[in-house]
Amino acid sequence: MPTLAVGGCSFSDYCKVLRPYGVVLAEKLGYNYLHLAQGCGSNDRVIKEVVDAITNGKLVSGDLVIIQWPEPTRQEVPTLLNDVEQRRKDHGPAVPGDLPLIRESNLGDYVYYNFKIGLPAYKNVNPNDFQQVMMSKYISALESVTAENELFFLHKWQVYHTLIESICQLNNIKLLIYWHRAINIWEKMAEQIIGNKCSTLMYTDKNMEDEHIHSEESWQNIMLGYDSITGELDLSHYNDFGHSLVAEYLFNHYLKIKEQL
Repeated sequence: MPTLAVGGCSFSDYCKVLRPYGVVLAEKLGYNYLHLAQGCGSNDRVIKEVVDAITNGKLVSGDLVIIQWPEPTRQEVPTLLNDVEQRRKDHGPAVPGDLPLIRESNLGDYVYYNFKIGLPAYKNVNPNDFQQVMMSKYISALESVTAENELFFLHKWQVYHTLIESICQLNNIKLLIYWHRAINIWEKMAEQIIGNKCSTLMYTDKNMEDEHIHSEESWQNIMLGYDSITGELDLSHYNDFGHSLVAEYLFNHYLKIKEQL
């Protein structure tokens, strides 16, 4: 039985839902499911997880990979707080696919930090803890530059996309890019990366908004989730129905274009 793997950030993760679109889509296709998405995940993490899965034989010829690229300013940052063994000891998966933030390498395992602008981690640090202070300075420096140099991210994103497409082609693994509304501000960059430079077909869930739900308010109320604590509308993530609708559209789209992948 083929395997469907989904790599991405919280948009594709078990974020306030029990059945993300990857699980639903795998069932509709009759495939096994491999969950590679993680909240706050970066493009760095996506490519490492997919390549690791191929290298370790979790993904083989005939399988399907869906990549939901996170916004390109995010990065996977090795931390100075390299408490690998303690992390493994304390970690207990709360949801399917949840893993400790530990990366294997030829230099030994290390703990990493999913950086994105505005995260509270390393904001309030112990001034007497040298490692925390240094990480705080590092994160502050990243925040000061990450949103400024689009040319840098365009170059990095092209490298990543070309690499993952080439690896999938070499291993006869189908690759589908899921371009979603949460990073529409990067649409022009995506056209440069996916539309012009690379051959992978791109699918966007904006079609769902345009074709089926005409009122933006009703679209948000039907498909998007709510914060379980504040009760406020969560504009970043789908609810369970939203994920099921995404899976339906991806299913129909994949059936139409799978021979071209």
